[in-house]
Amino acid sequence: MNNNLIKIWCVFVVIPVTLLVWLSGCGQPADRVLEESGQQKPWQVLNARGEFISLQETLLNPPFSTEILELAPEGSMVDSGQEIAKLSPGDRSERLLSQSADLEQYSLTVDRDRMLLKMIAEYEASNASIAAVELAAKKIEYERAADMRDWQRLVELSESVAATSVRMKMLRLQMVAAAKMADRGFASQQEVVDSEKDLAVASIEASLTTRLLPYVESHADQRKLFDADENLTKARLSNELATWTSLRNIADYEFSYQEALRKYYQTASTVADLEKQIASLSISARCGGLLIYGDTYDGAEMVKTRVGAQVYPGISFLRIVDMSQCGMGFAIDQRDVPAVSSSTHFYFRADAFPERLLAGNDMQRVPVALDIPRAKPDGRTQVSFKVPVASYPQGFMPGLSGSVYCYDFVAEHLARFAGNRQTRLARRPFKRTMSVTGDVKTASAALVVSAIEGKITHLEDEGKSIEAGAVVAAVDCEEISQSARDTEIELTKKNEELQLQIQKNALEDERLARGLKVREGALEVARLKHAALLKARDEDAIIDLQRALELLDARIALASEKIAHISELRKRGLSSELEFMQAESELAALKKDHAVTSYKLENEDSGPTRRSIKLSELDVRKAELELRRAQLEAGMNGFRNLMNLKLLEAEIRKLEMTLGKLRREVDSASIKAPAGGVLVHNELNKPGGGVGKARVGDQVYQRVPFMQIADLRNLQVHANVSEMDIKFIKPGDQVKLLLKGASVRSFPGWVNSVGMVAVTNFKERQDAVVSVVIDLVSPQNGKTQIDPAFRPGTACEVEFSLYDLPDALHLPFDAMIPLATATCVMLPDRRLQPVELLFSDGLNGAAVASGIDEGTTVLLMEASHD
Repeated sequence: MNNNLIKIWCVFVVIPVTLLVWLSGCGQPADRVLEESGQQKPWQVLNARGEFISLQETLLNPPFSTEILELAPEGSMVDSGQEIAKLSPGDRSERLLSQSADLEQYSLTVDRDRMLLKMIAEYEASNASIAAVELAAKKIEYERAADMRDWQRLVELSESVAATSVRMKMLRLQMVAAAKMADRGFASQQEVVDSEKDLAVASIEASLTTRLLPYVESHADQRKLFDADENLTKARLSNELATWTSLRNIADYEFSYQEALRKYYQTASTVADLEKQIASLSISARCGGLLIYGDTYDGAEMVKTRVGAQVYPGISFLRIVDMSQCGMGFAIDQRDVPAVSSSTHFYFRADAFPERLLAGNDMQRVPVALDIPRAKPDGRTQVSFKVPVASYPQGFMPGLSGSVYCYDFVAEHLARFAGNRQTRLARRPFKRTMSVTGDVKTASAALVVSAIEGKITHLEDEGKSIEAGAVVAAVDCEEISQSARDTEIELTKKNEELQLQIQKNALEDERLARGLKVREGALEVARLKHAALLKARDEDAIIDLQRALELLDARIALASEKIAHISELRKRGLSSELEFMQAESELAALKKDHAVTSYKLENEDSGPTRRSIKLSELDVRKAELELRRAQLEAGMNGFRNLMNLKLLEAEIRKLEMTLGKLRREVDSASIKAPAGGVLVHNELNKPGGGVGKARVGDQVYQRVPFMQIADLRNLQVHANVSEMDIKFIKPGDQVKLLLKGASVRSFPGWVNSVGMVAVTNFKERQDAVVSVVIDLVSPQNGKTQIDPAFRPGTACEVEFSLYDLPDALHLPFDAMIPLATATCVMLPDRRLQPVELLFSDGLNGAAVASGIDEGTTVLLMEASHD
């Protein structure tokens, strides 16, 4: 197997290459080989198919899917900033209203949250102040409980100790006396026991009082101290909770405010974009140049832009061509790129104007080699070039195809006029007709589009005559109807909620007003209590204590006199020591009562303590703070209720707007004819694949035409004419129309418009085509003579009379020498003679207007190799 491959390689590769090298220069001098290799053979020159292009184009895309309302005429020269088109806002106006309603709601929400954020800071500060005041009050109460002693009891106990010591002396004497009396038989044993009992009881009481006195002096009331400590702990925790709650609540309100602000800015951006889009509906030229209509989509294929058509983003529906910057565009096989890049001469000879030559020097090259679809062999790549030209004759249009020569075409072309072929110019008639296939279309067809997306439930038959406003189709709108019903229910609920909110606001305002009055009353009570505390004196108690003290003073004086009297009697032996001790005990008891009464009188007369005054002041401060908090709470609730009411009103307006939109969409589900005429079903791309006409059950989409109402009174024929024939066709020319299948009759037509751009597609055909629109209505009398079989969608033959000259000087095609400045012929003495042509035609040659006479001999081009 390997030996066979080696043999094939030697036979078909090695031997031919060796033979070619030997024939090219083997055995010749080196200078001769270099000279011959430097000579480029005429059939080795590099050329390509290219087209005449504008190097500066501005493509205009619509901002969104919409309808064209106005268009400037195609082919007009426009200036920068000139209005060239107007588009329909479509559903942008409704969306703008909806987003504006949302923006109003978010604006109210932002204002509410901003004000509440300011209020909540002061409200939480008042809460914190109230907690701080309560904490200070509880601290004072705790300190008072810790320092509190039953001073009256201490006085009573102290005086009781002194009185008890005197009484115990008296009881001892009494017990001794009773014992002596019992020994003598003057007292019973029971009296002795009673005396001992009284002494024992008094001794126990004195002992208890003596031990209780230091305990009362050093210890406060444990129950009161425990309650005060518990209250202080609660106040401290409440203060910490108030601080934490304040931070949390402020953070919550801050988050709500920031979230509302974000939604507001987001909606405001959407509104600004919609306003910008609506403002962009007036399309202005970005630069000056030639206005050319682009293409748009009609549901099945790309068609030329016109008034009433739907346009879509990403599809350029207009373009502005700068005809002052034009050149040739062509593609070269990647293997020939080095030769093209080193070339300094580029020439373009248009197929439609073979008598003229366009020259260019500078070039632009695409830096990437691109695959050619369906190229042979597969995988072949080319590199695109653009070469500007200095000038071009009038009549050139973008898209004209021709040959591009990447070498000195003039020198090579002149070399082919060797003089072996000559001809004598003669006159002859020039006449030529040409036929192309045209499609019958309506001049003023109204496109039928659905305002909503859904499945077709009803469709009128194609070909039916329709009056304007008649229903031609229906789309399933059950979901929209259900949405409308849901919106109605929601709107009813919102209206009821609005009424409830109004009543709630009234009740809330009344409640808050009453709460404020209560707080104002509490503040007034606290102030009155404080004032009363500062002046607090129980005059009746003071008077009673003073009188009691005076009585005690009198009784003490009497007791002192009694003691003095008993002392005198004792000196005389008329009174016993027991009587003296009894008088001393009575005096001690009276002194105890006097000390207690004096302490009570001093307390009543001295007024409130410092701590009591401080607590009263804190109570007043707390009442003021609670009143301020109530005012803030009333302001916050009132403002919140007011803003909630406004938000409900805004939501109701939004729901009413939405309900109106849904009802309009439900109404638009019955699609009505925008104009009168004959119903024609469009070919469109089916969602499941393929192309076909719409049927019941098919899905239709917003702004994608699926039918049209054709006005059969105004039909047109659209035809594509080769670029080589288009220069003979101009608006107003009369043509002949032959309906396919009924060629026995012909009908007249008149050229309405000729395209401004030639369309080149080298993958399908080598020449470019230009669209021509033909009217069927006579421009002289406004009548038409077409057959009823002419209907939209049918095909016909269009016959053009390109030219008809009975006698003209004929110039053969091989005699023309195209130059960049003129068209020349070569005389036998090899002089170039400029000539002016009426026209040139690749089939019949050229008709000479001037520059050379009949009978003149000219040279003809010869083959570059034989």
